[in-house]
Amino acid sequence: MSDDADKPSIWDACMGDNTNTGMMRILAFVGAFVVAGGLIVGLLF
Repeated sequence: MSDDADKPSIWDACMGDNTNTGMMRILAFVGAFVVAGGLIVGLLF
């Protein structure tokens, strides 16, 4: 991508060298958060 210079430095820190790996990390984190939230709600209600 030619617009990497426009992205903030935190984007590079999260993505690292491989964009696909960074996206998988974000998706895994969000997925784990959603699953954990679902389990908590399931236990409470």
